[in-house]
Amino acid sequence: MSSEMEKCNKLGHSYPRGLILTLRVVLPIVIIIASLLIYLWLINSAPQHKRRAQAERSAIVQTQMLKLKNRSVKLYTTGTVVSSKSLSLMARVAGKVTAKHPHLEPGALIKADETMVQLDKEDYELALQTAQTALNEAENSLNEANISLAQTKNMRIQEQALETQAEAALTQAQDNVVTAEYSYKIELGQQDVAKHEWSLVEGHEEATELDKELTLRKPHLKKAEADVESAKAGVKLAEAALLSAQMAVKIAADKIKISEIAVITAKNTVENNRTALKQAQLNLERTTVKAPFDLVVLERAVSLGTVVTTQTELVSVAASDSFWVEVSLSQDRLAWVTLPHDGKPGAAVVIRPSGSMFDKVQWKGMVIRVMPQLEEDGRQVRLLVKVEDPLTVEKTPLLLDSFVKVEVQGPELNDVFELSRDWVHNGNQVWLRNGKGRLEIKEITPLWSDDETILIAEGLEVGQELIVSDLSSPVPEMKVITVAESEKARKLALLSEQSAD
Repeated sequence: MSSEMEKCNKLGHSYPRGLILTLRVVLPIVIIIASLLIYLWLINSAPQHKRRAQAERSAIVQTQMLKLKNRSVKLYTTGTVVSSKSLSLMARVAGKVTAKHPHLEPGALIKADETMVQLDKEDYELALQTAQTALNEAENSLNEANISLAQTKNMRIQEQALETQAEAALTQAQDNVVTAEYSYKIELGQQDVAKHEWSLVEGHEEATELDKELTLRKPHLKKAEADVESAKAGVKLAEAALLSAQMAVKIAADKIKISEIAVITAKNTVENNRTALKQAQLNLERTTVKAPFDLVVLERAVSLGTVVTTQTELVSVAASDSFWVEVSLSQDRLAWVTLPHDGKPGAAVVIRPSGSMFDKVQWKGMVIRVMPQLEEDGRQVRLLVKVEDPLTVEKTPLLLDSFVKVEVQGPELNDVFELSRDWVHNGNQVWLRNGKGRLEIKEITPLWSDDETILIAEGLEVGQELIVSDLSSPVPEMKVITVAESEKARKLALLSEQSAD
């Protein structure tokens, strides 16, 4: 078009420039809109196929009427059998094995206090006799020391009595000195009186010397002087006697201390010898190794003639009256387990072997405690289950280290709906057939569930029809027909055809 315009321009014709631009923009748009309108007209004018009305979907199902039940919870898990008590009996004295229990072999059952191993005890009997003799001698020495101490104490009592007497004698001697000096001073006064009287007597020049001495009381003065000297000498003698008595008392006290030390030493010797005697008795008793409890022999390490030393292992044993089963359980299940409390027993447990003997043998046990720490692998709770008489001859024995199946009895739940796990879909949905014969999909919250069963306490009602068969493509409100209704309809159709014929 532009070329034609150019030709026209060349021929002398001219057009407005605005008109040329408008034609360039509008004309392509008009062409596109016209093409779309022609396309839509062709589609709408094409011949139409009429669709048939789809038939309503329906399914034949089996149903079950919901009923309330009382159901006991059971927890299923596994465990390993371990010994409740196990130890290795060691020799506590050295010696040669001279006898052993006739059944001391692996697997043998031995009652408590039965002799398992007997060591040679001749040397230990001699040691016991020696210790007894030493103790007797020490006790005799203690008796002698006690007698000596008693004698020394009596001696001190006697010396103390003599000391008391000496003190009294000294006091008396001192009193005698006082009396003698008093008498001496009186006599001195008498001397002055006698001299004065002698001077007044007439004719005293003619008196004899004896008369003069008697008149002047010279003998009396000498006696008074002698009495004073005698009394003072008596004091010195009394003081010497008292000092001697005091020394004797001190010597007796020292002897008592020595005797007391001798008694203490003798007592220590007696105690040491009693300890030695007790040790000798223990060593003799330890030559007889007895069963500490009812046990089963796991391994025997000695035979007749074996010479053992202290800490030599004789036999490895485990308690036979009860075994434990270590059970692993997820933490959320622990709340369903009854633990011992206030004298009440724990949950009852049934133990069965794994494998082909599962339905043929079982043992009964009881939960006795929950372990304080979780398993390192799996972080599960560990329970201890006690099994009494696990090795009873009348039944198959429960063996140590066995891997077993465990059924723990939980509490009883009242008024619950019991559903098979196959009847629950998508984890928390059940299919119900409502009163209009339509499918209703209901979400539920399980109160309890295990591998086979789910218990429901809320969300369902008694008398509701639970669909227990499978549906390939369940759709809410789809029509569901019970097997009984389907069979009834089939029979009616069959009768109708027969009537028509």
